[in-house]
Amino acid sequence: MLVEANDTVIMQEGEDLASSVIGGLWDEFKVNIPEPQAKVLVEAFNLILLADPDQLGEEPGEIDMDTLMGRPQSLLPGIVQDILLDPNLDLPNKKLAVYEQLINNTINLLKKIGFTLDEDYVTAEYLPELCKIGQFFFEMDGYEDLIGLRDSLEAMDIPPVDRFLLVFGKYVGDEVPLDTYELLIQDVSEVTLTTIRNNLAGEDLSVSLPDNIVKRVKGNLVTIQDTLAYHHIKNNGQLGGSVESFINFFQDELVGLLENDPEDPMPIQYIRELIGIYLISDLNNNQVRDQLLGRVHEVYTNHLALIKAEELVNHLVLENE
Repeated sequence: MLVEANDTVIMQEGEDLASSVIGGLWDEFKVNIPEPQAKVLVEAFNLILLADPDQLGEEPGEIDMDTLMGRPQSLLPGIVQDILLDPNLDLPNKKLAVYEQLINNTINLLKKIGFTLDEDYVTAEYLPELCKIGQFFFEMDGYEDLIGLRDSLEAMDIPPVDRFLLVFGKYVGDEVPLDTYELLIQDVSEVTLTTIRNNLAGEDLSVSLPDNIVKRVKGNLVTIQDTLAYHHIKNNGQLGGSVESFINFFQDELVGLLENDPEDPMPIQYIRELIGIYLISDLNNNQVRDQLLGRVHEVYTNHLALIKAEELVNHLVLENE
């Protein structure tokens, strides 16, 4: 399940959540680096912690599907604290290491909520833009739509990334050029757009999944029969999570399949399991084949296995690729 905007914490202007989590060590670090850099790092840390409320000391309560699928507890505060305490690192290298951690965590967060980024283009200088994308996603919860943002999101004849940029452009204002965002964002999941649209209207995502996921699951039920994804659907499991969240959720079963017969030249069941996961994920249809085959090539080098995988993947029913 996507990180849900209504699960986030309302921020006060100028608040620094890392200061409350890490303490004086973080405060001392901030005052010893240029103020603009400190401001960017605070914004990134706030975004990451807001997407992971368990870090803020809330009662964890019962472990539910949202926690399992979308919000594993962040290890970032502990990692940053270790960096700041490292006696072998001088200040410039500590700053570089903190930047690296924050940009990687921000990229992972944006992936989790359905953005496909051009990671070859992403460098530390674009951390403010990445934060702005994440802030937009969360701030749309309860936003009063006076300028027709929802209408733009519903224009299904426009590619998803272009619909997002239309709405995002209205959010940041005409004075902010979108050139950098156009280079950073390669695609946006229909699930993400549906989440933003429903948040604008105060509706529940669970009753309004994008048609592309529903149609492709129905169109490929024979292929995923008796897979983990198939049983997940039958048991009313959440759809539209990231591929990685599903891989993690089904990790034990998937590892078991590989360990039982890692030399199997025709690992059809494992490939079918991957297909099921990709079909119920938040990926748009035009990404499913390439990313699925890319994953198979990471796991197998056996020629027969790869031929079988390509055969199964190429027979998938994916509308509007």
